[in-house]
Amino acid sequence: MIGGPAYSAGSSTEKFASHANRMGASDDAVDRILNTGAGFNAGRFTRYSEDWYAVLNALGMCVRLQMNRFHSIGSLAELYSAATGLEMSPEELRKREIEAEVERLSTEEPEVVASLLRAWLSED
Repeated sequence: MIGGPAYSAGSSTEKFASHANRMGASDDAVDRILNTGAGFNAGRFTRYSEDWYAVLNALGMCVRLQMNRFHSIGSLAELYSAATGLEMSPEELRKREIEAEVERLSTEEPEVVASLLRAWLSED
């Protein structure tokens, strides 16, 4: 579910950094994504990408790059606050949507949650 610069072969690290910041990654997180010694870390980037799409989906926003490129986690938090009257920081919005997805999965697909927990707790 990696988006933005990952769609275009040869995208610069600056494009990945800008996109990661827009999705809510801090400058320190962007540094950990881009400067791993082995180059770009797709797994770390994907974490923010999946959170980004969860927030977009929860707010009913179009996830197509041509549309969501006009938003940032900050602008979505402002839209959320304006629509609900509840102040929400970008980080709070991201965490809230992750919590909502975990709660949804645990009630609608408990076998998936159980499988994930077994994998996380395994000694392998």
